[in-house]
Amino acid sequence: MSGYGTIVLLFPNIILEPISMAAQNQANPQNIKAALEVFWRSSAKQKQIPDYGGFTEWFDDVWTCDLHKGFLTITTEKYRVPDHRVDDGKLALELIDIADHTGVLILGAKVETDPKRFGKWKGPGSPLKRLNKAKLILYLLNQVFDKRGLEILSFIKKYRNGGFPDEPGEDASGVELRHALQNAVNRADSRLSYKLLGRLRPEDHDPGEIAYLESTVEFHSGRFQDCIKYAQRISRDDIEGPAAVLLIIESYARLGELDSVIKEISTNSGVLFPIGFKTYVRQTDDRQGENDNTT
Repeated sequence: MSGYGTIVLLFPNIILEPISMAAQNQANPQNIKAALEVFWRSSAKQKQIPDYGGFTEWFDDVWTCDLHKGFLTITTEKYRVPDHRVDDGKLALELIDIADHTGVLILGAKVETDPKRFGKWKGPGSPLKRLNKAKLILYLLNQVFDKRGLEILSFIKKYRNGGFPDEPGEDASGVELRHALQNAVNRADSRLSYKLLGRLRPEDHDPGEIAYLESTVEFHSGRFQDCIKYAQRISRDDIEGPAAVLLIIESYARLGELDSVIKEISTNSGVLFPIGFKTYVRQTDDRQGENDNTT
């Protein structure tokens, strides 16, 4: 079956306060629960408030995927670019569970609090400590995660035990539609892939992203000229720009147009090609040439 890859979702660049004394003096926590124990109270004179800067800086350090760096949404057919470094799945699940425990509600693309539970759960520690922990989680979700980031947390929460439909309902988020599209591409279901493309909303996507998804579907449908047409609409400065270059090069290779392959590689010398990609493209072009000679 052709096609595989991973949906990549956007979180904003994070501007943080200078690292706090608590961050400098405490051992580096390995999970959110431990971090809350470190940062629940500031080391500043006003010790009744949480250490927001230390907590968000710690989170930024351990949340290893910087999703502004242009990781591929869906990779090309046979050459898989390594996924972004992930221990983020465990961290995301822990964040979702702790948010629920502290009375912070992740509702689609927004965050609210449950007045009856916010900072009021039963457990060890003072009421101030529990309240400050809840404030840290609320601050993190409001300040670090944008609309798209919150949608992916909602997606993980909703489907953590499976049950994701092939075709999401009319109220589906952009994250759900992209995930369904990925699944359709992986199953080589061209009919559903094109249908889902028509449901994508521009406001849910980055510049050039829909064109990239269109080019990906065309590639996996064997329509390489159309793949190139859509991929060429994507600016090299867009997040999907480097991925679009790879699609264009591989499409030319599938078409047996070696001169165009060489031109694209030389024109895009600033693109960091995955290890082995150029060799793979040459082999693809050679195979295409053999097919042409036998027809």
